[in-house]
Amino acid sequence: MISQLSLFNLDNYTNYNPQEEPPDPDDYQTLEQYEYAWKQWEKKFPHLVAETTAMTVLEQDTTARTIISDDSQKIVGDRQLDVLERDTNHPVPEQTVPEHLQWVEKYSPSKRKDNHYYRYCYKVSGKIQHRHIPGGNVRSSITLARKQHIEEAIADGQTPSEIEKIIHSWRELKK
Repeated sequence: MISQLSLFNLDNYTNYNPQEEPPDPDDYQTLEQYEYAWKQWEKKFPHLVAETTAMTVLEQDTTARTIISDDSQKIVGDRQLDVLERDTNHPVPEQTVPEHLQWVEKYSPSKRKDNHYYRYCYKVSGKIQHRHIPGGNVRSSITLARKQHIEEAIADGQTPSEIEKIIHSWRELKK
């Protein structure tokens, strides 16, 4: 009878011998005891030493960035993608992105294409507040001047309450 072909050598797993396992650091009180046990294990099983050449966490050099995987097959036109280790001792500092808390935007209260207005928007506690800029639609010279006035106030660093007072004063002019 012909045995089934396999891509993997399963002898290491089917003929498992717990005596051949390397010593576990958790089983020892001191580092010296563990190192002594490791040296004894190396003498007893020299053929297994080559299989256990992985570095321990203490031996790893985190300052050098090394390639973890590199695709050996290169196809013309493919981009080079390297997976690199992360340097945990010297992490990249987080850069804060300036958040826009105030702005002026064009909006349409209906689905009509020619019906656009400007509104002043600002963020408070993560919620966006809107205030209509009175004066007509976006083609109105009054509205364009008021939009410019609010953008200048934002650039000058005025608070949302100060800008709302300006907008409210324009509504009072109407009455």
